[in-house]
Amino acid sequence: MKKLLLLPLLLCSLSALAGGNPLHTPYPSPDKNIYISVFQQKGQTWYNILLFRQVLMDQTTLGLDTEQGSFYKDLKVKDVRSQFRIEHLRQPNGRTRRYTWQQVVYQAVNPAGQRIDIVFRLTNDCVAYCYRFPGQTDSPRILKEYGETYTEPTLFKVPEVGWIQMFQSDADVHLPGATPWRIMVCSPSMDVVEACTVLDDLRQSMAAAQK
Repeated sequence: MKKLLLLPLLLCSLSALAGGNPLHTPYPSPDKNIYISVFQQKGQTWYNILLFRQVLMDQTTLGLDTEQGSFYKDLKVKDVRSQFRIEHLRQPNGRTRRYTWQQVVYQAVNPAGQRIDIVFRLTNDCVAYCYRFPGQTDSPRILKEYGETYTEPTLFKVPEVGWIQMFQSDADVHLPGATPWRIMVCSPSMDVVEACTVLDDLRQSMAAAQK
């Protein structure tokens, strides 16, 4: 019974913290130690990250303005889809490394009817997200991005919760028609943050996806 009640209780907790309307039940990392939830209120969209049931990032804004139009205010989410996958990535020494992830896609349109996907990918030590433009080969030029974004690795300590390192993937590491990934390595341990292989994992995974 406790397991059945866990997600509703977690959803209520996140909703109370954010003060908005959750678009779905919280999505977990494969080991269920990290959760993300996306909310909307008063025309804005944002996300929360929980690490071991504690708030690591709260009410972080999503959205961007591009040369094709704005995807910030009044986005309407039409569907939410998730995918779980295990990949085996080859390492320089010839061995393979297991890369397990859950991907959540929020399919939305702006007031002009233009489509955008907000794609989250969760691993056991990382949350990454990007913006994908369905039907396009490349992402349009970004004029302004909202929320917390860092091109160079930036490390934060959240007292009594853990560490978070934020940065952006290289320009060539992306899904078709998408921006580079915005990456957040999350862990109570600094050793896990330092040992994280998310950039190499994403690079190989994206290369395989585009073949």
